[in-house]
Amino acid sequence: MTTETFNIEDLYPTDEQIQENYGRLKRNVKSQRAFPIAYRKEQLRQLGKIINNEKDALCEALSKDLHKGYSESLLMEFLTISNELLLFEARLDEWSKPEYVSKSLLYAMDDVHIVRDPYGMVLVVGAWNYPIHLILLPLAGAIAGGNCVLLKPSELAPHCAKVVTDLVTKYLDPECIVVLNGAAKETQKMLEYQWDHIFYTGNNRVAKIVLKAASEHLTPCTLELGGKNPTYVHSDVDVTVTAQRITWAKFVNVGQTCLAPDFVLCHRDKVDSFTEACVTAVKKFYTDTPKTFAEYGRIVSKNHLNRITRMLDNTKGEVVLGGERDEDARYLAPTIVKDVKLDDSLLDGEIFGPVLPIIQVESHEDALEVMNKSDEKSLSLYVFCKDKKIAEFFRDKTTSGSFVANDAIVQGGCITLPFGGVGHSGQGSYHGRFSFDNFTHPKAVLLKSQGGEAMNSLRYPPVSRKSAERLYYLVSHRDGMGRMFGWAKTAILVSLIAAIAMLFDRIVLRSKL
Repeated sequence: MTTETFNIEDLYPTDEQIQENYGRLKRNVKSQRAFPIAYRKEQLRQLGKIINNEKDALCEALSKDLHKGYSESLLMEFLTISNELLLFEARLDEWSKPEYVSKSLLYAMDDVHIVRDPYGMVLVVGAWNYPIHLILLPLAGAIAGGNCVLLKPSELAPHCAKVVTDLVTKYLDPECIVVLNGAAKETQKMLEYQWDHIFYTGNNRVAKIVLKAASEHLTPCTLELGGKNPTYVHSDVDVTVTAQRITWAKFVNVGQTCLAPDFVLCHRDKVDSFTEACVTAVKKFYTDTPKTFAEYGRIVSKNHLNRITRMLDNTKGEVVLGGERDEDARYLAPTIVKDVKLDDSLLDGEIFGPVLPIIQVESHEDALEVMNKSDEKSLSLYVFCKDKKIAEFFRDKTTSGSFVANDAIVQGGCITLPFGGVGHSGQGSYHGRFSFDNFTHPKAVLLKSQGGEAMNSLRYPPVSRKSAERLYYLVSHRDGMGRMFGWAKTAILVSLIAAIAMLFDRIVLRSKL
């Protein structure tokens, strides 16, 4: 499969086509077509075939849209999806079983558990910066949860949108999984319908539009956004190691990564050596001519490039590396700017590009003050230090979607950790088990028999003071008996209560006869 030059607008649906596809998904939600575990597993295996069998087509599209090389595509677009699919294959049966929970004595004879219900109709709106990863990874979670899904890829990565459309249609069940393309007009039309869950990845401006549309139907949303992820470099670091890890995280995908360090707060004792080490690391990674380097990407559009260069052109800091740009090629060299002040243009909004501002601070307390000055909580926060107490200091005194010491963006690949923001940087989380939970509702279940009515009669009016106190004790002392007497004795006590309740039932029954 190849992604020939085409007009993405040719793939945009009419209002009638949106309605038709929505109706088909809704019918299959009602029939529970996507609910059986065997069906989910089969669709997940088919999704795995897209990743494993169609790498060439996917990589070609990524190269055309973002100039991504094979290695970056493999590690940054496909790897987490593959790992998540393997996890779902191994654990989906277990996660789908009822989860039994602890209970107080009042519910001792009841079956109390949680089951994970599919939400039903799920809309996934993808992003352009990782246009395969950020559409297929949430799809995997939605399938695992037993949902029917409408995917809306980003129109700013048109070749990726087309290849996703073609491959999802080829490999997955079109009755339950549909891809519809479109720009703002078509997306707004999709948002008018009543969904059971909306998953959006992108910026805050569009997120507000999504939330407003969702509020019309009280639809829950997962919002994966971004923010100015601050990074602190302490006075005790190895500057070579620190510079390599920060510059790799910053310039992979030419800075178009929501988890990327946005700016560095560097201790004054290390600012000069750290800056020099960053310059050395960038040249080591991308050579002296990154424009001709195969693994160095491009900005997604001229508009985005111009936004970043305006920020760069207005900086009062000193550009010590990079700054070269080519608008026609959507190219901006990896750029490092030192002596940046807190009121600089580079700190006015998320950069989301290959520009790394370095700000000198006097101490880690000063860095913390800068981090906590904004009311907008970041998607991540990074600290580089050898002293574990410094890392714990920032971990405990800041709020962010994630926190990492001595590395950056790597937490996104650990599927046993939740991925998501807080406040301005998003709401909800996914990856691994968190994906399954994100696309399912925890339904509370209590199954009670028709026996034991003597015990139940404690709550029926009229309720005496003494009965109310007994009931209060039974309900409020959750797990208390276990702590007081041990679980074995508690089990015996529960059995005795059950036997007494059954005896009371028999006595009541005989008196009626």
